[in-house]
Amino acid sequence: MQGLDLDSDGVSNADEATEETNPYSGDTDFDGMTDSEEIFAGCNPLVDDAHADYDGDRYPNIFEVKNSSDPFAVGSIPTPHYVVDPNGGGTHTSSMNRATGPTTTRSFWCSRAPTPDGKTQALPCMATSC
Repeated sequence: MQGLDLDSDGVSNADEATEETNPYSGDTDFDGMTDSEEIFAGCNPLVDDAHADYDGDRYPNIFEVKNSSDPFAVGSIPTPHYVVDPNGGGTHTSSMNRATGPTTTRSFWCSRAPTPDGKTQALPCMATSC
């Protein structure tokens, strides 16, 4: 039996006491990951570590946790929820080496602008995602 869980975050009040998390808040550190997600993934539920990158793979911890990836394993790649078109079409484009996987530089294209010849060009987004 799991026990009483006042905040319905999947961590019993007894375990919240052990972890020193807030039994009345599902996200003690307010970083967007529930206490349960952070404890299960090995992150710290007491520290806002959502945008840290523990494994150095350039994916923030929150993105890895929310997309079924291990934030401590560089080879664990999050499942994307967008279509990547390496030829520049669509809403997102990513640099990809088919032999080794994603390169260290990722390009995301967020908008299009007209060129002098009347065509459109993709404008890069400076964020890690759009």
